[in-house]
Amino acid sequence: MAPAGRAVAKQKKALVRFLNADPGVARYDLRFENSKTYTHVKYQRLTPYDELPATRGEFRLRASGWDDTEPPATQTGRLDSGKRYTVVALRDAEGNLALNVIADNLAPPSEGKAKVRIINAASNFGAADVIRQNDNKLWFKSVNIATATDYEDVDSATTTLEVGEKGQHRAVLLISKLNLEAGKMYTIVMVGGTANTPLQAIPIEDELTQSVVQDL
Repeated sequence: MAPAGRAVAKQKKALVRFLNADPGVARYDLRFENSKTYTHVKYQRLTPYDELPATRGEFRLRASGWDDTEPPATQTGRLDSGKRYTVVALRDAEGNLALNVIADNLAPPSEGKAKVRIINAASNFGAADVIRQNDNKLWFKSVNIATATDYEDVDSATTTLEVGEKGQHRAVLLISKLNLEAGKMYTIVMVGGTANTPLQAIPIEDELTQSVVQDL
C-alpha cells in the first residue's frame, strides 16, 4: 500500500499508477527511466500507485516480453515530489499508440459534494459532452481525445450520466446508477469504441490518502 502524499514528499518520491486503455489483446510493460515499474498490464487494468523518483524522466511503453525493441510510445515529463499521477496508454486521434501523463489533483471536494473528472481514451469517438440525465445539466463539454478534465464539484447522489458526441444532444453511452458519495473523488474513463471493442465507461474511486487498486 502506497503511503500518503506528505510522507512520499519527504522521501522525494511521486506516486504513479498506470492504466492500459488501448483496446486489444496486448499486455504492456511501462518503464520510467531504468525502472520497469509496471508489467503485464492488460486492457482496462489500473495498477496501484507505486513510488517513483521525483525527477524529470521518460516513460517508455512496450508490449510485454519485447524489452529489446524500440518503444512504440514514450512521454517525457517531470514528476513532482509528493504528487500523484495517472499514466494512460491509449490511441490518439490518428490511431497511434500514445502515453498521457495526468496529474491527480486530489484536493478534497467542498462540504457535502463529490468530485468527478473525465478521461477520454476512446480514440474513435471524438470530443465528448457529458450530461446528467435527470435534469440535462451539462457536466463536461467537448472533452477531446487523449485529454482529461479537471475535477469538478458535483452533487452527491446516485445518478445516470449520458455521454454524447460534441453538440449532438444524443446519448451514445449511459453510465447508470453511478453512486457519488459526499467527500469522495471519482475518475470516469471512456475506452473502446472500435470495431472489436464496445464503447465503455470505467468509473474509478480515487482515494485521497491511500493507494487505489482496481482490477477491471
